[in-house]
Amino acid sequence: NVAYLRIMMQFIDDFFEENEVDEIWLTFPDPRPKDRDEKKRLTHPNFLNKYQKVLKPDGILHLKTDSAPFFEYSMESLPANKFEIIASTNDLYESTWNKDHFGIKTRFEKIFYEKGFPINYLRAINKKEA
Repeated sequence: NVAYLRIMMQFIDDFFEENEVDEIWLTFPDPRPKDRDEKKRLTHPNFLNKYQKVLKPDGILHLKTDSAPFFEYSMESLPANKFEIIASTNDLYESTWNKDHFGIKTRFEKIFYEKGFPINYLRAINKKEA
């Protein structure tokens, strides 16, 4: 089953029970580049704790972004918060993981890809205890 939600992510645990979700996709979230907005980044520990709650143990979190600083931030915040990064690339469309994305692109992904921006991607496993 698939659920597509366009919600404020701080409410994700209102929609799903604990350990209900197999995968979460974060596709082109606002990178919130200003330091004062760090808590609003979707890979801030506050959000990662919510994802861990609804994800099953070993559930997967995917992230796609054109923002290198946000990607670097995420590469640090995920392992520090019980997520194991199992795949990452700074150029999805030149990597072996491209085929895993079924040719689906968000509006922003199309815009930035067509402008020549590399698309960063990571896949991480929820390492919370069962």
